[in-house]
Amino acid sequence: MTAEQSQAVQNVSELVRKGQLPGKKCLGCQGEDSELIPMYALCERRKSRMPTKERKKQVFYTLLMIVGLLFFGPIGQIAVVALFLFRIARSKGLTVVEGKDLLLPVPLRFCDSCRENAKEGGGREFATFAYQFLYAVGIGALFAWGVLHKLDWKWGVSCLVAAMIINGLVRWSRRKSPDGNRALLESVSEYGELLTVFRKAEIWSTVPPALEDAVPEWARGKEGEKVETA
Repeated sequence: MTAEQSQAVQNVSELVRKGQLPGKKCLGCQGEDSELIPMYALCERRKSRMPTKERKKQVFYTLLMIVGLLFFGPIGQIAVVALFLFRIARSKGLTVVEGKDLLLPVPLRFCDSCRENAKEGGGREFATFAYQFLYAVGIGALFAWGVLHKLDWKWGVSCLVAAMIINGLVRWSRRKSPDGNRALLESVSEYGELLTVFRKAEIWSTVPPALEDAVPEWARGKEGEKVETA
């Protein structure tokens, strides 16, 4: 994290902790009758990196499994799948984790009539789920075709192709059209400065279970629950 990023995190954390952000008025119409809406900015994510040598081995064993499923007999197919799974399990111990997750509370205030603008769109969330689902189904279908000799290989390939297309569209939409929550946060100068130095920050309306530990200590309750910050 750079000095500029550290300063932005410190400024927002301090103001939110003291209740000075997001203020007392609705961000949409500046009305007094407003409600606090929790928002979270995932500024950084820890990165898992595999050594180059191991990454090349992973590619090799993946290709070997595909070739084995296509051309080997039942025993050979089971052998290459078992070898692939063994390599996957072994590679996890060789993965180097760098950095850590940083999830900052960035609450907003809206009245009832303006709150609709702050709702997180579910289109991308559904698309991400569809991508993960189709990818898993595709792998399962290829396994069923190659090892169990059930289903048709076209089902697996079709699911994998569809998953890659959906994933590509999601990534493209994020670059071309940032979500509405980000635009709302940028309307607050302090939040805007934070998002300027963390250009790849993700905006969440709830904290995913996997990221609960990334919430700062000052933003948690006594039992680890997030506290209201204003």
